[in-house]
Amino acid sequence: MGHIAHRALARDPRDRYATAEAMAAELCATLLLDGIAAQAHARPLRRSEEIIWRLGRLYVISLRALLEGNREESLQACEELRKATFRDPEEIYYLARQLSYLGEQDWALETLSRAIKHGFFCYPAMVRDPWLHAVRTRPEFTALLRQANDLQREATAAFAAGGGETRLGLRPEAY
Repeated sequence: MGHIAHRALARDPRDRYATAEAMAAELCATLLLDGIAAQAHARPLRRSEEIIWRLGRLYVISLRALLEGNREESLQACEELRKATFRDPEEIYYLARQLSYLGEQDWALETLSRAIKHGFFCYPAMVRDPWLHAVRTRPEFTALLRQANDLQREATAAFAAGGGETRLGLRPEAY
């Protein structure tokens, strides 16, 4: 979600509230993973459902419903997102992990594949993400992890070959 925050800061100030609400939704999801009663933390998300852009609103609805234990409402919003022009690869990844958490393994794997094809292949995140636990033993997941790892290695090599560290003033040990 980090890049979303940066984009919002560069845009209309009204988007900043929506971004903060979306980031709060992710925090609630993290609290849920940590065993903290995220249901109480999900309540403020209802307010954000009224003001943010359509796809963001659908994502917040799906996550809020998940946090409140309303599986059907969460899946309904996820289905609307699947039908929409939801193209940001990182956001597609977040949808895949949510679907995995909801036990929708085939749909989660299909969505994860879509995220990778559209450019989100952060291998370390995928390996460690506890929300992907439900699909971790599936051979399709292993194949997707391999694909993500290969793509990340290619991107890292291209970054180094293009002088990325120098251009950004980074030291190789910094990343």
